[in-house]
Amino acid sequence: MKPHVLLLIAAVAGPAWAQGHDHDSPYRWHVAHENESAQYGVPDSDDRALRLDCEPSGMISIMGPTAAEAGKPVKVILQGRGGRRTLDGLVVELGDGTNFSVEVEASDDAVATLMAGGDLTVGSAGDEWTVPGKGAARALAPVLKTCAGR
Repeated sequence: MKPHVLLLIAAVAGPAWAQGHDHDSPYRWHVAHENESAQYGVPDSDDRALRLDCEPSGMISIMGPTAAEAGKPVKVILQGRGGRRTLDGLVVELGDGTNFSVEVEASDDAVATLMAGGDLTVGSAGDEWTVPGKGAARALAPVLKTCAGR
């Protein structure tokens, strides 16, 4: 292959590949709180974009940062493989500040999307962001196993 063709391939393919791969980000999927929580954020810190916790009821709480006022209801957006939904949630105070919180079944589309490696768009109070699904299943599997035993 001629050098100018290789350069063209790198110029076109490089940015497309990099869109879904931020190797410089410290955010990773990890398990926290003795298999009670799967989090996308900086391990061993309160810096996270999304958290899925196993509740005593066996439900999954999906939580993420919000600008909404603590203790108030909030509309939460979840968009996975099954489409976009708006759920009623609450604003709770966690170590990283105010977070939205919604409870869903372990079989919910948002959980299934992440388990399949799909990206999940979340948001509240006018903010939206997409959390990558790559690596989510490894962190979520022990949490779902914990919840299944309840």
